[in-house]
Amino acid sequence: MTWPQQLTKAPDSNVHVYVSNDEIRDAYLAHLKAHYAHNTYRGYSSDITVFLRMWGTTLVTTLGQPDIEHFVQAMAPKCNRFQPGANPSCRIGLDIQRCPMLLQGVEYTACPGYQPLDIVAIWSYLRTIHSFYEWLREGGYVPLNPVTGPMRRFRRLHKGTFDERRRKPRRKRFTQRDLQRLVHGAPIHRAILYVLMAKCFLRIHEVLKLSLAPSHFNLKECWIDIPDVPGWPGKRQGNKRIIMDGELQLWMHRYLDWRDEHVKRDENGNQLTDRLTVNQFGRAWALSAVANLRTAIHKDCRKVGLMDGGERERQSRYGLHGLRGYATKWARDKRATDAELQVLRGDLAPGAIDPYDFALDRLPELYARLGPQID
Repeated sequence: MTWPQQLTKAPDSNVHVYVSNDEIRDAYLAHLKAHYAHNTYRGYSSDITVFLRMWGTTLVTTLGQPDIEHFVQAMAPKCNRFQPGANPSCRIGLDIQRCPMLLQGVEYTACPGYQPLDIVAIWSYLRTIHSFYEWLREGGYVPLNPVTGPMRRFRRLHKGTFDERRRKPRRKRFTQRDLQRLVHGAPIHRAILYVLMAKCFLRIHEVLKLSLAPSHFNLKECWIDIPDVPGWPGKRQGNKRIIMDGELQLWMHRYLDWRDEHVKRDENGNQLTDRLTVNQFGRAWALSAVANLRTAIHKDCRKVGLMDGGERERQSRYGLHGLRGYATKWARDKRATDAELQVLRGDLAPGAIDPYDFALDRLPELYARLGPQID
């Protein structure tokens, strides 16, 4: 026996030949669903659907670098406020029938609310499409990734913008006065979301899955536990209990009265959901509603004069993450330690073994001393 042993070439694999972009899309989405997180699947599926739709019957496995450059040029003038789909709409409520995006021979700039796609939004499309072609390349469907070159050129062309975003990555921060105007001007079914996020250090998906089940909600004892819901993000790795102070209890009583009147019920009068937060139609929020709520908070900010709809830079726009940021800044201003913030925010502290059972007894004291106030 000798070493190294002689090897023979592996037999050629039988690569499936796709005959339509719809077939490619279905296979790619199945791959995403099996191997990626829900949020990644949702974002990538949306971008890939737009990309494939723009090429019609032209197989994307036949595209080259010039075609990707053409796609970038075609996306650049797209209005950021135009929402495509089966029922197109405008994010700022303009008449969609007069939208230049749907009319032939009309300049996009003819619309008073026209706002071209942000550079980072186009970059996001490129990243998604690059990942898509990597999947095709690894499967043997294309010899090379045609997005790599255009991505590098786009990155060099807009280097100044990307460098500026790294220096100023944050959105506009809420002041206490800003938050007062927002929550008192928003409809109650959204105001309660903002209040919970700003007072209890919660992410938006954590608010949407709160439950009224007795095991997770006790208004008399003033606590709420965040449940684990299959298929929903589970970023909160530490403490999952929040405490309701007097201010939040007042909001909660007001909201629960509204909820009792609007929640959907069956023919026997039983509520169809035990979720704490419901939408304007009385139904539980779906995870996909997060994207709509990102738009809704801008609408509510415009309504009370915190935004005018013309903000181009992210540091000029309020966002949902700013509500949790408000809570964090409030606690920091009250001299919260890193360990105390980790408990309040539900972060997993380095070296922690137990799921913060040791901190539950301290939560009322922490909220009393560090809990944010709105009014």
